Amino acid sequence: MVRRKRSIAWNLENVARSRKLRRERTAHGLCLDCGRLARVKRTRCVECTDYRKRMDSAGRYALYKYDIHAEEYQRLRIEQDNKCKLCRIPLDYSKRNKVAIPHIDHAHGCLNSSNHRFKGYPGGCVECVRGIVCNMCNMIDLPFLERHPERQTEVERMYLADRPIRRYRAVIA
Repeated sequence: MVRRKRSIAWNLENVARSRKLRRERTAHGLCLDCGRLARVKRTRCVECTDYRKRMDSAGRYALYKYDIHAEEYQRLRIEQDNKCKLCRIPLDYSKRNKVAIPHIDHAHGCLNSSNHRFKGYPGGCVECVRGIVCNMCNMIDLPFLERHPERQTEVERMYLADRPIRRYRAVIA
């Protein structure tokens, strides 16, 4: 799968749009995240500030890229016992151990591009997310397993078919 490069004009247009929105919201005293009334001399409302404090950097990235909320991300970590979902080594959230850096795994062949946060980029919706894996599984094992389905074990097949965030949201709804 070839990843398309975005043009410089597209990037500049996106930056200009986000800066304009930020200026408008701060000028009117509105929250940058939700648009509600922000606290005095602040850029975010109380709820959004509390929500951001509860998330670590990986959780903020999950929210930004895959639209996974902090509670869902924490539930995913707890469900996996804070270990890689494939090889079961403990994940290192301090990023001292380069092998155990957590990555959000997602299906690259997702056809539901209407839900993707970034159009034209494969794997950016909740329906794509499969779990949290270590660096080695993300870079070596998963691409191999996706390319060679005949070599997958039953456990690996179950992992590749599982969509935990979709399950969480189905229970809530």
